[in-house]
Parts: sequence; structure tokens; C-alpha cells
Amino acid sequence: MGRVWRGHDEFLDRDVAVKEVLLPPHLSEAERSELVERTVREGRSAGRLNHPGVVTIYDVVEHDSAPWIVMEYIAGRSLAAEIAERGRLPWQHVAVIGAKIAEALAHAHAVGVVHRDLKPDNVLLSGNRVVLTDFGIARMTDTTSRLTGTGAVIGTPQYMAPEQLEGRAVGPAADMWSLGATLYTAVEGRPPFDGPSMTALVTAILTRDPQPPAYAGPLAAVLARLLAKDPALRLDANAAALQLTQDRAYQPTAASAPAPPPSPRMGYQPGPPASQGAYSGEAFPADDVIAMGPPRRASGSRRNGLLVAIGSIVAVVAVAAGIFVVRGVARHDHLTAATGGPGATAAGQGSAPAVSGDVLRDATTVPASTLNAVGRGPVTVSGSLTRVSGLPLRKNGKPVVFYDGAEYCPYCATERWAMIVALSRFGTFRGLKTIKSSATDSPPSIATWTFYGSKYTSQYLTFAAVEETGNVADASGSYPRLQVPTVEEKLLLAKYDGTGSLAGAIPFIDFGNKYVQVGDLPGFTPTDLQGQTWAQIAAALKDPANPTAQAVDGAANWTTAAVCALTNNQPSTACTPAIIALEARL
Repeated sequence: MGRVWRGHDEFLDRDVAVKEVLLPPHLSEAERSELVERTVREGRSAGRLNHPGVVTIYDVVEHDSAPWIVMEYIAGRSLAAEIAERGRLPWQHVAVIGAKIAEALAHAHAVGVVHRDLKPDNVLLSGNRVVLTDFGIARMTDTTSRLTGTGAVIGTPQYMAPEQLEGRAVGPAADMWSLGATLYTAVEGRPPFDGPSMTALVTAILTRDPQPPAYAGPLAAVLARLLAKDPALRLDANAAALQLTQDRAYQPTAASAPAPPPSPRMGYQPGPPASQGAYSGEAFPADDVIAMGPPRRASGSRRNGLLVAIGSIVAVVAVAAGIFVVRGVARHDHLTAATGGPGATAAGQGSAPAVSGDVLRDATTVPASTLNAVGRGPVTVSGSLTRVSGLPLRKNGKPVVFYDGAEYCPYCATERWAMIVALSRFGTFRGLKTIKSSATDSPPSIATWTFYGSKYTSQYLTFAAVEETGNVADASGSYPRLQVPTVEEKLLLAKYDGTGSLAGAIPFIDFGNKYVQVGDLPGFTPTDLQGQTWAQIAAALKDPANPTAQAVDGAANWTTAAVCALTNNQPSTACTPAIIALEARL
């Protein structure tokens, strides 16, 4: 149907992609004129789309009696090339790709634009972007077919919906079938339908069910809905994006569900502020395939040996009661549907008592002299804070520190104190609220803060905080869902929080893809703060001889050291010689 050239826009000084639409040579002048006119019209229609998941069309022009489409140049490779090289992709990776495609389709369908030719070749992977190209081209191709009178099927039949093959009206549901076929191919390494001839292939698509996928895991149910013969039974783009984005842990049978341990560790699965946006740079290259293993047991002297339930990617609904280990600490995987957004009030342990401004000031202005005197205190980083080799994680030109936790988690409760002390040396928090960790967990009711609904500003770094669930369970034992991680954050969690003895533990902290902390730091636990009020903890932070200060400030100094490694040891008021000495030990 065309050739794509790489060009350069001299006026705006940018690279562009230029698609030369090839017309059949035997068209009459009237037929050629009609097709050129239609191509320009379809190109303009696709040009109305403004979404990061859709290639931007800059212009449609006529040159030498043929249409040319000038569009955004995407430096990357196609999903088809990825599948050809790897054979098949892990379902976790495919779910992320699928969610982004569905979000792009939802945008297009909302303004009345249907793709009509969605397939792996038309999905481009570039860093953390998944981009659809060739919107409207299939419609131009259909016109060519009618004009030439060949009656041939134009396009790639393996990815064409049944109604499209039958020549019936094509709407958004056809794109959803093509999405299902594309994701099936990505996760299985082959299309859902094939045959020795065109007739056999079309017959299979129209009359048979696809072979049940062997590698799709929890995506199998989503694929079945997308590949339904009846367009009315398929998921729409918004529903598909939701099911591919949100997580729910596997539910073990009653026989296999582990009994709660005497002293469970806390934990949970990913969750972020409502609108963090995309991270810049190629932090998530297309060939950085994420691999997560099957359910497994956590090990190690500091972790309970409970079954780890890896999160599947389906819609979030209330799930049956049970305690799981996720992120290496015992996880209450009880979630209700999303409740709240950026402007909602953070969930709390009932209504946490108001604290004076002195408490927050004490927590955010611990003197450098005190922190230097404490050093690392009793806290170590062995097995929890490690160096990783990912590409730099940046946003708005600054390194990103990404935190993932939950309000009910007592280990997150302690870690927040250390993070507030540390990050306040680089910037300013606004909107921090006091809460307690869950009253039914162990240890219970740790006085702490929540990052949910707060803001952080800094000239040195970007802080992306995620509190996935609240801290007060309802009658069924479910905690309210507060935030859902972006797909980029899910990739980080899948890559770095899915292996080892601490797999799945929260809190999870990624320091710019240079260091990752999984779980709490040895030597700093909730028992260090148990039974204390916010005022007592905050007041203790200035006394280097106080055991509370040694634990909180010691952990904060390790956090500061990891951040200083990202900021080239700036500012010097934070990255003191004592901190730089700790940095050398990371």
C-alpha cells in the first residue's frame, strides 16, 4: 500500500516519517482522483487524533498525482519485529503493551475514528511508548479494492474481525477484535487463527474458536472477550484498558491457601498518584522484557515463608479474604473498587488526631549535625537496598525517586518517616496527612503519614509516590483502593520487585533506576515506633542519642545517600561528607 521514508523538516528542524501511498498503475484518471481525495480526507481525519499512543500526522499532501502523508518519526521497532525476534513475550509485558493500545483506541473511537488495520506491524515500540500508526490507511485500501474490482481481501486477514472479512459494516468493535488477535500473537508467538489457504483461514475465523492460549496466564479471559465472534460481546476500548491495567492477585483454593502466621509481615501490590505522567528517556526500552515467575515462597531470615501471589492483570473487584505474601511481606490482598482520586481525602485510621505544625516541622527539618552524628545508626542495607543496571529514570529533566506502598502497611509506615526526613533535605512536601497503619496488622497502629494527596517540589529530583490501598478494612476485610500505578511504574515493579527472597515486598523504592530498595531496611522496623505518638517520634529525631532517632535518621541517611548519587551530590547541605561516605558503601 505504500513506502515509508525518513525525512527532515527543514523549517522546524525535526525528523519526520513520510508515507508514499502507492496507487495501482491501471486506475483511470477519475478513479485515481477519487482515491487521492479520499486519502487526503482520511489523513485529515486521523490528524484530529492527539494522543501519545497515536502517531501524529503533520500533513497530507499531493505530489505527482499521488498522496503523501507526513507524520511523526518514531525511533523504535514494531511489535511484529519484537515477536519475530523473541518468539513470544511474557504476559506481563503484553498486558502493558495492550493497555496502552487500548487507551489509544479509546481516544480514537471517542472522536469517531476507527483504525481498521490494527496488527503487530502497526504497533511501534519506542522506549516507554507504544504507538499506533496507519490510522485510516485500511479504509483507503478498501477503496482501492473496490475501484480495481478485484474482490481481493486487502490487509492482513489473521487480524481482521469476522464482520470485516464478511464485508459488513466495520466499527470500533472490529478494532477490539484486532487488538485481541494482536495480543494473542504477542503472548503465544502465533496468530489465533491460521490455515493453509485464504479460504481455510477465513473459514476458521468465521466459524471456530481460537486454540486456548498456553502462555497468556490471566490474560486468557481478556483475550476471549476481545475475540468474540459477536461484536456486541467484545470489550470496548475503555473496558479493555481497565482490565489490562489493574491488578488482582490469584486466589488460591481453600486447600492451598496458607494459614496466617503469628506475626505477619506487611505487603501488597503496586499503586501511584493519580497522574504521574510518562517518564522521559528510554527508561523502559522495548527489548527490556519483564519476566515474573509463578507463585513461589519467600525465604530468608527476615521474611515469613508464605505463598507469594503474583498479581494478574484483570479488573479490580472485591476478593475473598486471605493473607498472601506479596512484595515479601504478608499481604492482605483485599481490595474494593477504586474509591477516591487526586482530590479525595486520604483514608485514615478512623480520623487521626490533629497534630501541631511543630510536629511536621520537626520531621522535615532535622539538623544536619544530628544526621551526621547518627550516621547509619543500627541500620544496614544488606539484602534490601541494592544497585541495579537499568537505564536512568528521569522526568522533567530530573532523576525520579519512585515509592510504592500502602497505608495499612506498618513497614511502609516506618519507611515514610525516613523518606520525609531525607527528601526534605532536597525539596518541600505539601499536604502530608497523619494516619496510622492498620489496627489489625502486626505491629498495629503505627503513627505515620501518608503520601496520598500530597505534593513534593524540588529542583533536584522528581518524587512519584504511590499508596495503593487505605488502612481501614470494611466488614468483608477489604481495604479501599486508593491509587493505581502507571504502566511504566508497573514495569519497574515487575522487573525489580518480582524476584529474590524479598520478591513482592513493600515498601518498594526505585532511586532513578540506580538503586532499588525492596522491603524495609534491616535495623529499622515498626517496633522501633510502636506505641509512640507523632509528637514523640518527631521530637526524638533531633537527639542523636535517642534510639528512635538512631533508627529513623539512620534509615534516612541511607535514603539521602542514594539520592545524592543521583544528584551529583547536590545540594551540599544534604550531601555532606558523612552522607558521601555512606554513598560509597551502597
